[in-house]
Amino acid sequence: MLQLPSQDELNINFKQVFLPILEELEVKRLKLWNLVRFLYISGAVSVVLFIISEYQKNLLKIIFFTTAFLCFWLASSLQRPYKNDFKNKIIKPLLDSILPNSSFLPHSGLSEAEFFNSKLYNQEKSLFSFKSEDLIECNIENLNLKMSEVTLLKYTTKKKKSTEGVFSGLAGFTPLNSSVLGGELRFVPKKYTTKFNNLAIVKLESPRLAEIYNIYSNDQVFARFILNPAVMDYILDLHERFYQEITISITDQKLHFNWSHAVNLFEADITLKATSETQYYKFVNEILLIIKIIRQLKINRQSWGKVGVQ
Repeated sequence: MLQLPSQDELNINFKQVFLPILEELEVKRLKLWNLVRFLYISGAVSVVLFIISEYQKNLLKIIFFTTAFLCFWLASSLQRPYKNDFKNKIIKPLLDSILPNSSFLPHSGLSEAEFFNSKLYNQEKSLFSFKSEDLIECNIENLNLKMSEVTLLKYTTKKKKSTEGVFSGLAGFTPLNSSVLGGELRFVPKKYTTKFNNLAIVKLESPRLAEIYNIYSNDQVFARFILNPAVMDYILDLHERFYQEITISITDQKLHFNWSHAVNLFEADITLKATSETQYYKFVNEILLIIKIIRQLKINRQSWGKVGVQ
């Protein structure tokens, strides 16, 4: 069983392992922050001038608008090397210290095919804009997991000039054993709009969970075999303990999960000192939360209908 580091061990790691590296990053951050702050202020001033110039000549409005856009774009672009440096020098070794033998690739992510293989989105891929980063491959509770941050947008116009958010969060999957061969299941929040025409809705035995989620399957017996009362309790407890919505799909002998969250994980804040313990423990807590969610689902327990792992 995975042994998580104690608070004392995390404190020692911070002071002895990470602080010297963070002090080097802080020197870079300070120089960068002065420029980024200037660009943000210049952009804000340009926005104000753009609003004030509403009744002025169009040329002035174009100049103010362009200046604001360039300032905000540059401010964002200049932060990327610092944030990437932070991920490689801090997040990668931090993840490995908590999850030994894990792999973290900031510039990689789940492929579009891997994400859509969950069959949670049954519309044409061309209707979506897909982006992924921060690929993690690890083993938690004997589960071989592959996951990354994913942003999925749906085009709202034929010319693909406008989009709306569909999913933003952590998505991943783990192989299951042959006992689920042919079994299909979708466990989705009530607000989910995707229709699963080839699957029938499953009546939940948990009234509380039925208020939050819908279940679809190609086999009612299989669905109840997998989502028995113990598993439903795990998911309900997960929802109530962590206030997180999780979407689950079982298909092609894999269990896919999508965990929605509003902010980017493992993203350094340019406005905070690199040496900030608060930011360090924010990243620690993000890693621990992922582990707790996987543990809470207890996928490798017999209560999941012995789906097990490969």
